[in-house]
Amino acid sequence: MIRFHVDNLKSSHVLAEVNNEFEKWLQRKYSEHGIVKAHNGKIHNYLGMIFNYQERGKDKINMTSYIEDMLNEFPMDLKKTDTARMPAAEDLFDEGQGKDLTMDCKEAFHRVVAKGLFVSKRARPDIHPMIVTLCM
Repeated sequence: MIRFHVDNLKSSHVLAEVNNEFEKWLQRKYSEHGIVKAHNGKIHNYLGMIFNYQERGKDKINMTSYIEDMLNEFPMDLKKTDTARMPAAEDLFDEGQGKDLTMDCKEAFHRVVAKGLFVSKRARPDIHPMIVTLCM
């Protein structure tokens, strides 16, 4: 199985030698553009997702570090000590009355919301309603 995303790909096969031959073919075909990097094993970091195949019959996807990086790059302090049962407040769909964001904050907001959309479609479908609202 081969999955493509722009100039990244992830391949897998039950036989390791098939993947090794595929890597050699990629090296021959594309080495003029740079070294093709390959990673073998049960844990893979691919597009901000950590895939863990260590437990037979269970594939685990972890995006914790990707989400932490998103929050750390945002110019406002988003860390709170409060906890909530749901990732959205009851007033989620109410129209905001806040001040306009500065240009730097606007750019950061759009970047973080786009990354949140990626996360919601890969590992956290529970945040999708909030992300869609932020995309409007």
